[in-house]
Amino acid sequence: METENPFADRPPPVSNVPPWRIARPEPQVFGVPRRYDLATLMAVTLAYACLFGALRALNWPPEAMVWSAGFLTVVGAAQAVLFGGKCPREASYLAGMGFMLAVMLIERGLPRLWVDVFLVPILFLGAIVLPGFVLGYAGGVLVAGVFLVAHYLRSWLRRLRGKRPADLDESRPEP
Repeated sequence: METENPFADRPPPVSNVPPWRIARPEPQVFGVPRRYDLATLMAVTLAYACLFGALRALNWPPEAMVWSAGFLTVVGAAQAVLFGGKCPREASYLAGMGFMLAVMLIERGLPRLWVDVFLVPILFLGAIVLPGFVLGYAGGVLVAGVFLVAHYLRSWLRRLRGKRPADLDESRPEP
């Protein structure tokens, strides 16, 4: 009785699965973390300082600065709270649409909306859904970008901290 040698040279098995159907690992999606450490708080503070500095350099009025910071705060809070922090894109969409709804209600006033009942569908579709969706996504990209940069800075600092000062000087032989 002869058995097949498992170590014999054989050609690789032929797969009938197309290359686009091969399972690939999901890319990491960045968003606002549910728990903050000191580095995260510093990154958020730096991001708000950059935002206010850029808006001040562009001579935006203070009201626009408050609305912009409020919008980004709402988007960040939605990314951390909605869906357990697991779907930051969808949370950004919803936060953008909710923020636009609040802005439209404040702008038009709730009593005025009841008089203009025919404006409600137009207001909902044209002023809330599309701009809210787009602005929510853009705000989510900005907020997640801050935490992406913070993540890479944190990992770089960990690698740097892992090396001892003696290890950084490679000219010295180890004992």
